[in-house]
Amino acid sequence: MPTRLTTLGLFLATFAWGASFFLIKKATALVGVWPYLAVRFGISIVVLAMIFPEKLMRAPRALIARGFLLGLILFLCVWTQTQGLQATTATRSGFITALYVPFTPLLGWLLFRNPVYMRQVLATLLAVLGLYFLTNPVGPSSLISWWTDVNPGDLWTLACAILAAVHIVLTERLSREEADSVGLGMWQFIGCAFFLGVSILMHQDKVFSPAGWNFMSWPTFAIFSVGFNAVVCTAFAFIMQIIAQKHMGALKAALIFALEAPFSSGFAFAFLGETMVLREMIGALIVFLTSIIPEAWLKEPLEGT
Repeated sequence: MPTRLTTLGLFLATFAWGASFFLIKKATALVGVWPYLAVRFGISIVVLAMIFPEKLMRAPRALIARGFLLGLILFLCVWTQTQGLQATTATRSGFITALYVPFTPLLGWLLFRNPVYMRQVLATLLAVLGLYFLTNPVGPSSLISWWTDVNPGDLWTLACAILAAVHIVLTERLSREEADSVGLGMWQFIGCAFFLGVSILMHQDKVFSPAGWNFMSWPTFAIFSVGFNAVVCTAFAFIMQIIAQKHMGALKAALIFALEAPFSSGFAFAFLGETMVLREMIGALIVFLTSIIPEAWLKEPLEGT
């Protein structure tokens, strides 16, 4: 795929992910987290299976195994982000999630000993500073009180950011080992749906009580939200990620993904009326800037890499 088309596709995927924050937050408040996730990934699998039936029927075992591994990380990523949105704003969720950009090179070093540059270490430290301002809007506090008083939704979203960085690093590695990007993406969703189903069965007492499982009674907004997230944000966007990262790498892809944060903030302001105080704005700006620091800065590998 030409580089310009790859970049455009990844940009459109990032734009869709930015819109998904307010859509998920509002829809899950109406129908519940578990029903929403089940329908979202169910639709995405059906859509891809209808378009690429041969990818489902003739997949080799190695592809299925790689897809399930990505699917496990994707499930944990989506689940923690969705849980976080229940307790924090869509705006803060977008910027905290964007921390996966500075986290990506460090996790690449931890998992695969990819080279890490001093610029990337400094960017990560600055990102933590931005996280401190973003999640502590009331004023200065010690690090101990910060972690004890922080919004639980922010912590869920921070876990999502770490998992998203792991997903990006693994996607780059596995997509280059596997020629069939679409098949890898499809089995990733099947794996995600499998682990989602296991989690639902493990939490039956909490999961099956909400009225949200009655899909026929869902509000129009929830139906639109789950349809958009299933087709555009899942089926299209994640497969676009796999195709793009095969050609441009994890770090360059992560820099495009950084636009997800301002997109999410704009949609949350327009449709949910969310605003930020000055400290949150400063934190959000620091997080965003650490995501787009030029790669030419401070390129000196850490010792041992």
